[in-house]
Amino acid sequence: MKAGGCITLFFESKDKIKNQGSMRWGIFKVEADGKETYVNQLDQGIGQLQEWRRLSYEECSAFAVPGKYRIYISTKDDADAFFAVNNKNYFAKVDIDVE
Repeated sequence: MKAGGCITLFFESKDKIKNQGSMRWGIFKVEADGKETYVNQLDQGIGQLQEWRRLSYEECSAFAVPGKYRIYISTKDDADAFFAVNNKNYFAKVDIDVE
């Protein structure tokens, strides 16, 4: 994607996931040495659903600088992107190249 652009982040699970409260999108810039540097996080509530399968939101400010970025989706209780806490319990992660 181009730096400064907007992107719709989308997560879809093959199986329905039991509602575990708020979910957290954690966005990090991946440095040349592989270290992850905090960029942004967004909490997204699941509402009153007992089970869910899909989450999405539009991000327009996190990818302003070219480079490699990593995005995690996990429960709010399992991650705090600001403090660089992403444990093994994330549901998915993806890398994005920004030009």
